[in-house]
Amino acid sequence: MPKDSAPKHSLPKNFSRDEDGVVFRKADHSMKKKLGMGKSLKSLLKDDVIEKAESAMAGSIPEIMNEIKGALKALQRSVAELKAGQVCSQQLVMIIEKAFEIKAKSGFCNYPMASSFARFLYLYCEALVNESITAADINLISTNLIILTVIFERNFTGEGDNESLEDLFDDTDISPFTGL
Repeated sequence: MPKDSAPKHSLPKNFSRDEDGVVFRKADHSMKKKLGMGKSLKSLLKDDVIEKAESAMAGSIPEIMNEIKGALKALQRSVAELKAGQVCSQQLVMIIEKAFEIKAKSGFCNYPMASSFARFLYLYCEALVNESITAADINLISTNLIILTVIFERNFTGEGDNESLEDLFDDTDISPFTGL
């Protein structure tokens, strides 16, 4: 917004506007007020508190993994309904939602590669909503789903490297390039 056209109305107390009209929220330092002067959050986070938090988080992983498995099944159903040469917005929206869910939850459960593949899947499908999809689109989506499924079936956690990627597809009849 040009400087001259910035609205002239007043802003709430904790907001400010720069010369380009961009509104910023000023820090209210509420955490510092709650902690007390001179104390930092780090001083409160002792090893035992951190261990309890990590233990609570680790305890939720089995439930989250069940949710991921459910999302994968929903993805499989939606992918099976895709038809080349048609607009499949309803199925693509479901794929986008479930892929986003898998992306978020798999990162939390130490499946960063699955998180990356799921991110790619939802971004790719977002570009196809309201468009006629091709057989190549369906093949790419299906292959990505296969990769996600194999990652979870083989418990492929951690960052992964080229050697790990080769291990991911050992003894399987699939390839990331199936049908291309």
